[in-house]
Amino acid sequence: MSLPCDTGSVELATYRGYVSERLNKSERLDERKLGEVRLPKVSRNVGTTLVGDTKSEGRGSLLSSVLYTDDYGTSIISDVHAVFGPPHSQTPDEGRLNVFVSAPFLKDNGGFASPGSQNNTVITNGLADYPLRQTEGYVRGVLESCIDLRQLCVYANEACWVLTTSLTLLNVDGALRASALHAAVAALYNLALPRAQLPNGDVVNQIDLHFSCVPIACTFGVLPKETLSFLVDTTAIEEMVCDGVITVAVDETGGLVDFYQLCSRSLPPQVLISASEAAYRLSGDIRKRLIGK
Repeated sequence: MSLPCDTGSVELATYRGYVSERLNKSERLDERKLGEVRLPKVSRNVGTTLVGDTKSEGRGSLLSSVLYTDDYGTSIISDVHAVFGPPHSQTPDEGRLNVFVSAPFLKDNGGFASPGSQNNTVITNGLADYPLRQTEGYVRGVLESCIDLRQLCVYANEACWVLTTSLTLLNVDGALRASALHAAVAALYNLALPRAQLPNGDVVNQIDLHFSCVPIACTFGVLPKETLSFLVDTTAIEEMVCDGVITVAVDETGGLVDFYQLCSRSLPPQVLISASEAAYRLSGDIRKRLIGK
């Protein structure tokens, strides 16, 4: 699942056919090799002053802000806000983690662009919002498996830290889940929750957020060939050409954190193993770019 392709003035079917022909020759439009990933760049605290009393739409203090980019046009702003709130009744001794994903270049209702709207507004079939909601669930699920939310508990059943990670997609060309996850990890890693005061006057000491593992995701496209073969770090149009897409998240030791697939063909069991191994080989350089080690 990805965002709409930017085909310029070329018909989607024609563009798709051209990309398919290039892939059959083992060529990609961005001139990457079939097994090459787009390495990210992370700029921290871009265009903002982070202070304890900074507020934003009721989401609390802005604690972290990063710009996630690469050399191929990807651009995501990842902000982390924190506020005190009640824990979920099902998990009274845990904090809460929210993830919101937005894309300003899409219509708010995911519908057609109206006359007079900006030229860069994407015209969609009304389902443009769906990939964003799917991405929110994916990122939140992976993060919750790597962060012990009990760190965020202040008083069981009464108060906890509520972290909200807001991902603003300025430009993302394919591999939506992986890119969004990496932007969120970059903003949350080494996050310090400041010393703060509850409404009742109690003072909560600073908390340094810890990851049990740092997840790195890699996206693989299943090429439409008789012999099973993969395309690494797919673009949006490549995902349309492929028979399916697999997103594999692994930890520092190569352990599987999450496996997501959307395929039109059945895949043999060994794909899980080979995809995980490939993701681990590729994850090292990405992790260094995100967290510096």
